[in-house]
Order: sequence, then structure tokens, then C-alpha cells
Amino acid sequence: MKIRVAKIADLGAEVKLFDDEKARLESFGSAKRRREFLAGRALLRSISSEHFPVGGDGESLRSAGGLYASISHGGEYVACAVAAYPVGIDIEEMKARRDYAGALKKAGVVARADISREEFYKLWTQFEAGYKFAHVSSAKPFLQSREWRGYMISLASANKEKLEIEK
Repeated sequence: MKIRVAKIADLGAEVKLFDDEKARLESFGSAKRRREFLAGRALLRSISSEHFPVGGDGESLRSAGGLYASISHGGEYVACAVAAYPVGIDIEEMKARRDYAGALKKAGVVARADISREEFYKLWTQFEAGYKFAHVSSAKPFLQSREWRGYMISLASANKEKLEIEK
């Protein structure tokens, strides 16, 4: 499994897209969302070309069946996980909120009223990563989280491999 996190602003806006990706990019209404999408694809292509070489244009992930990828954006960062088994990843900037338990309740997650900021973001990112995982697997995911530079990153995967972020 390969996990990488990068600043959205540091990734090139010029990335070769497949037709379905072009259509998805064009469906986004905001320039910010289009930039996040392109950054995610650039990071995915970077991992693809370095660790699964067939072609640096992302074709390696599409042609090397059995590989799974998940992308998440949060604040000024994009995170990407690629593995030979189902994965889901989420990254969120740990901002202060007024009602952590209320925010979780809206998502159907029950939490104590006095939940801490760190506990909130751990639960929230695990919920999001698990949701992404459930789109590609019916198995129960192994969930893990870690704080990183004021962000919470969670991974849902079919393997207990340790959550390690590549540099």
C-alpha cells in the first residue's frame, strides 16, 4: 500500500485525464473543486508512475487489474492511497467547531456531548474513509487514524498494514 499527502498548490494543474475524468472535472461548478480534483489525479499519477510502472499517465492503475485507489481533499492538502486491496482514505483539517456531537449526529453517528476535537475528527474521518471503502468492498474494514500537521487522516482497508505516509 502507498499513501501520500501533498499540498494542493504544489501539484501541477496540467495532468492527462481520461474521458470519464474529463467529464467529471467539467461537472464541478467551482474553480476550487476543479483544482482539488486535478491535484488528486496528479498525486494518483505520481504514485502510479513510481510504484506501479506501466505508464506515468495513470494507465498503469487502469490496466493492472486488482489495484484500488482512494483520494481525499481537506484544507490545503490532498491525500491518496493505492493498494492491491480495497481502501478508503479521508483527510480533514482539525478546525474548532461549536458542536462536535451535533455534527456527528447529522451523519448518523452517536457521540458523547463532551467529545473532544481530536475524537470528533477521528470519528468523522473514519466514517468518511469507511464510506469510501464500502463502495468497493462488503467486508468489514480495518480502521486506523493519525494526526498529521493539524489534520486527521483515517484509512479504511481490507488489510491491517500500518498507516504510514510516504514523504
